[in-house]
Amino acid sequence: MTIWKRHTPIEMEIREEVEECRTRPTIEASPTQRTRSGAPRAYGVYSEAEYQVQTDTSSWRVDEPPPNREEYLDETATHMESQFKSGVKEY
Repeated sequence: MTIWKRHTPIEMEIREEVEECRTRPTIEASPTQRTRSGAPRAYGVYSEAEYQVQTDTSSWRVDEPPPNREEYLDETATHMESQFKSGVKEY
């Protein structure tokens, strides 16, 4: 499950007449290795973030996040990666 997180536009977005902006993170895991019985043994985890903006005259449209938002998304992905690596155990 994923939801949109609305953000207050920053100065760079305001200059481009953005009224609202939002981000929706998605995390997907799929088996990459299986045991002899066919049960998943290891998973690949992929993350992605959709970013959209809206002006007073437009509907939501996909856009590139400004550098500081992109940096935040990269930091979040790196943190999640370290959490997955430290918390995943084989039983």
